[in-house]
Amino acid sequence: MPKTGSALAVIEAKYVKELQARRARLACELATIDERLGTFGKLAAPARRVTRHRRRRRSGAPLRTFVARVLSKASGALRVREIEQAVRRAGYKTRAKDLYNAITAVLAQSREVRKTGRGRYALKSAGKAAKSA
Repeated sequence: MPKTGSALAVIEAKYVKELQARRARLACELATIDERLGTFGKLAAPARRVTRHRRRRRSGAPLRTFVARVLSKASGALRVREIEQAVRRAGYKTRAKDLYNAITAVLAQSREVRKTGRGRYALKSAGKAAKSA
């Protein structure tokens, strides 16, 4: 009874030889195709790497900038829906039907914004200015 390891090695060697023979046939076929294209004066273009196109921001500035501007102009704390309306009035262009989730994410990640109450946000600098006055 042969060892299973050696039987696998024989099978793998046979498979590698088949793949190499197939590769040689394909290389020959590609050379023929390149030669035929050359006779027409059109060489095959090298394969281009597919890249994703990044979307350009429609409004120019990031949402966090608009949110900061809105909060800096506000006299007090604002609710998220109020911030959303003010951001749209300020000219933020988006295809989103509802900016609520995007604005809450910006508010949660921003170091400039503090939560003053349930659903109310203000700039940290505005709170310091109010306390010093």
